[in-house]
Amino acid sequence: FGFNLTDEQQTDLEELMTSLREQNATPEEMRTALQEKLDEFGVLDTRLDNEIAQTEQRLTILNRQKELRDEGYSWDEITTIIQEEFDLENATGNSWDIMGGPGGFRHGHRGGPQEFISPEETDQ
Repeated sequence: FGFNLTDEQQTDLEELMTSLREQNATPEEMRTALQEKLDEFGVLDTRLDNEIAQTEQRLTILNRQKELRDEGYSWDEITTIIQEEFDLENATGNSWDIMGGPGGFRHGHRGGPQEFISPEETDQ
């Protein structure tokens, strides 16, 4: 089902879906029942908590990046410092560029479409 569920929860969902199919439930009824069961498991609360934590980490990283830039560090130095301080390579297996680091995507002027801006261009 695409959620981090225990084996028991997974089995409960499969049994629920089988039962609903046998009752000729509509797709909407199936979605509603599935949603209610996931709410019962607290899955959506966990997902929301994770999204909040990720957003808070992004803000912390951006604030730290600005702080380091204001102190005169180069983008390469900032990248290294951020990766070490936040253990991003080990935690995600990805570069912190996905979190808006140097060389990432930025919004264009006046909220226009996203475009690629190198770190050097942001200094101008």
